[in-house]
Amino acid sequence: MKFRRDKDFLGFLGMSLGMIFLGAIISLFIQSIFFIGFGFILGGLALLVSGLYTGSKPGTEVMINERVLRINEKAGYHTYWMIMGIAGFLWVLDIYLKLNMNLSDGLALITFTGLYAFLVLRYYFGKKGVEE
Repeated sequence: MKFRRDKDFLGFLGMSLGMIFLGAIISLFIQSIFFIGFGFILGGLALLVSGLYTGSKPGTEVMINERVLRINEKAGYHTYWMIMGIAGFLWVLDIYLKLNMNLSDGLALITFTGLYAFLVLRYYFGKKGVEE
């Protein structure tokens, strides 16, 4: 397998190896925040795998064209309105049912819903195609 050796690819691999190294140092020497170090290690491994996958592709194949840009824009637009709808629904639910929710209670739900909705919509619009 042949890998690219350009500046962007090597910087990406350097950041992922740095995250793994930082996570190992944190988890070994600072026992009180072990899970943060473990998170750095997992994040660095994910970056390393995606970097190796991207590095095995030629540079022209990874460029974003107009179609991919339009798919991301449309998925982001619909995800924004889904997030606004969920936030409004939680706000109305809190008013009428007197749940006394804090911001942090609904923030995780809104964040995860928005993240996964964006990924699903991006996949959907990529398969369906985007009409102008």
